[in-house]
Amino acid sequence: MKKQSAGVYLMILAAILEIVTIVFYVINCNTDYFVRMGGVDAGLVGCACLAIVLVVGYVYASNAPGLKVYAGWLPVINGIVMMAAFMIFVNLRAYSMATIMSFEKSEQTMSDLSSAIVGIACALAAILLNIVGAFLKATKETAGND
Repeated sequence: MKKQSAGVYLMILAAILEIVTIVFYVINCNTDYFVRMGGVDAGLVGCACLAIVLVVGYVYASNAPGLKVYAGWLPVINGIVMMAAFMIFVNLRAYSMATIMSFEKSEQTMSDLSSAIVGIACALAAILLNIVGAFLKATKETAGND
């Protein structure tokens, strides 16, 4: 990890935020208001898990001399997958957010909605970190390095 640069650290932070997104989504699915909405969406969790796996692959590929060619594409693919997870999350909660804010505003529903808002914010922050990390170098260049 001594050769890692800012790009890798930002990608790791993005993966951590994806984990937080999954946690808050599952918490939100188990609240009183959202429990009747059909449970946990496999597409959202699958995309978020794939994004985490892609970050692990990126860290590995950026350190393997023969795989550095592929390391450049992994943040792009990861960004697409993270955006898909974000869009699914927003799609699943947009109508409920509008309904709660307009017609069903109470302490309980606002409390139930707060975990969705935090999860969506974490997903968006993960996307932004992924974008910035994709433009930064993955490893520090030293004399004798590829």
